[in-house]
Amino acid sequence: MSRSKNTIKKSDISSAPIKVKYSATYASQSLLDYGITTNRGTNIVSPSPGLPFIKRNKYAVIRQLYYQNYITGSIIGSASYWDPSIQSTGASGSLDDDNRYFPSATGSNIGFFAIPSRQFGEQMSRRTVNIASTDGTSYNIIDDGNGNIVDTFNNNVHVGNVLYAQGIITFTNEDYVCLLADPSFDFTLSTLVAASPSPTPTVSSTPGASKSPTPSITRTPTVTPSVTPSRGASPSATPSKTPSKTPSISITPTKTVTPSITRTPTVTPSVTATPTPTPSIPAIQAKILVYGFNNGSGDVKVTGEITSGSIADDLTITGQIIKYTGTSCNGTNLGACIFRTDVFYNSLSTELFIPLGSAYPQFYDSNPICTNGTGISTGNSWKPSVLSLNGTNITSSPQNITINGRLYEITGYNQCSNIL
Repeated sequence: MSRSKNTIKKSDISSAPIKVKYSATYASQSLLDYGITTNRGTNIVSPSPGLPFIKRNKYAVIRQLYYQNYITGSIIGSASYWDPSIQSTGASGSLDDDNRYFPSATGSNIGFFAIPSRQFGEQMSRRTVNIASTDGTSYNIIDDGNGNIVDTFNNNVHVGNVLYAQGIITFTNEDYVCLLADPSFDFTLSTLVAASPSPTPTVSSTPGASKSPTPSITRTPTVTPSVTPSRGASPSATPSKTPSKTPSISITPTKTVTPSITRTPTVTPSVTATPTPTPSIPAIQAKILVYGFNNGSGDVKVTGEITSGSIADDLTITGQIIKYTGTSCNGTNLGACIFRTDVFYNSLSTELFIPLGSAYPQFYDSNPICTNGTGISTGNSWKPSVLSLNGTNITSSPQNITINGRLYEITGYNQCSNIL
């Protein structure tokens, strides 16, 4: 009499991560502690000392990535093109509620928050973004679930857009761009993240099984003894009677199948494969743009402009710039101007020093490094050919340098400029 058995096949077991929704609130003064940066961009034809390259580049990046297909929809509250690869509003049930307005006139300003993925997981949840003034009366900006942010204190005027999957919140209404410099607002959002799967696959289907489908009984540990004894009982009685049937005894080597029991541990390694902790990447403490300029008297100085973040260490930048005829650094080499701690001009050190406690949008100038008469004039250009931060050489742009465990991004090495 045969016995029936209930076993759990590997194909019957499945596991899936659990999506968890949670909310977080950030004060404006502590956004950088979480890697959240505030950025401003300007549409300018050519940069000047007050509007360096970085602001023009930020404007161009946001326009190209998120608004290029919407430029013809230039009226607030309308959009003339829909590209599903940019953002889906399927949850709202319509495709024309994601309004993309982008200012394109010369001198127009935009702003945006950039949120790292470690803060929002899979994506930011819809209808959860809230940027509110701490006084509770100036503004209250929310997202409408369709990718728009509006001010509920100002007749729901359109302020900008939310890119839920990318972690970007834009401000394209110029009346609200100055909000990014406001040190007194609270920033709240909810996010969707996938929690780590349970180490034991508890989601399983075991049709007909009478026992609890715990992983400890999966994979046939009870199969081995019950199969072979039922067939091996007959050979003990028949060897001397009918040799013609003895070939059936050769079936008994099927006992070698029993090593298949050793395959059952292969179920457990899938547990060890799932824990893949997210590497801890330090947030950038501050970003600094380095460039040279003529102070108007033919004396060349070096400027370090803080383009985002704050300075938590005393920073010293040294190096040299090379002068060229022409405005593209492709003319005659006019020589190098050195700035370092052991070179002096009018009894003053010439290195570029940025003190602890400085923050965006401050900038600092070195003392003159090229004297009047050998400085840069109209029609010249120059670029930093040697740079170092606190003794660490900079060989690319941008480049991250770690000082006392904090990360600083330096831009400007070997980049041509002609600001006078």
